[in-house]
Amino acid sequence: MNARVVNNTVGMIPVPGCDFVNAVGASAEDAVPAALASSTRAVVWTLDGGTARVWFGGADPTASVGMLLTDGASGTWSRRTAETARIVLSSGTPVLHACKRSY
Repeated sequence: MNARVVNNTVGMIPVPGCDFVNAVGASAEDAVPAALASSTRAVVWTLDGGTARVWFGGADPTASVGMLLTDGASGTWSRRTAETARIVLSSGTPVLHACKRSY
């Protein structure tokens, strides 16, 4: 995993060379665009370059509906959450960087 440890609530943030880089578009799409390995327990992510909306489990977010992720936001999603996360552009040109975590 390409990440660096930081002193924040997440404990680490992705760095360039992560497993997934997703340029967020105007149509809702899977936040993590590929199948996760069975050993993946969580996904560490950060959003850069704009804002996006994310929704988990069933519905698609829109530019005005869903949990707002702001430029520079980061976090950790469980495997199940990452697999159900759908993301859409809200403003700017956001890019979601995500790294698999197997421990």
